[in-house]
Amino acid sequence: MKIKEYNIKVHSISRFLIGLGIFMNLNLILCFDYLYNIDNKIILFIQSLILFIFSCYLSHYLTFGKIRLKITNKGIEHIWVKRFLFNKEPNFIIPWNRIVDFETTSHQLFDQTFINLTNQIRYKINRCNAILIKDDFKAFVKEFPELLKTHKQGGQKNI
Repeated sequence: MKIKEYNIKVHSISRFLIGLGIFMNLNLILCFDYLYNIDNKIILFIQSLILFIFSCYLSHYLTFGKIRLKITNKGIEHIWVKRFLFNKEPNFIIPWNRIVDFETTSHQLFDQTFINLTNQIRYKINRCNAILIKDDFKAFVKEFPELLKTHKQGGQKNI
């Protein structure tokens, strides 16, 4: 089997929401202390909008990571290229015989891919689709079910 590599930019939804909550609260404190003394409502609205956009951008940047998925005969190799903030997860391999199935869901802000394993654990990949990101996520979602099917059939023939 030829080794395939997919470079995917991933996001942590829970860390994003926590970061957004923290930065929004800091911005509210800033607004109440300094900005609400402004009489012009248009300037107040523009400043509040800028603070909101800054909070979203900062939360996005801090909860963004890059992974490289290598599809080999052994299984799926998960390699961290850029980790999330405060993330210490090691690189790992998911063997083919532990993979049960594969599913993908799409929401308004995030695409999620789940690989269900035999020990009731779900390997999850979250990707933000609210902004334009160029990576191999769509190619992975398109090609992986066929690779899984091919490998499972090949594995059953070898047994």
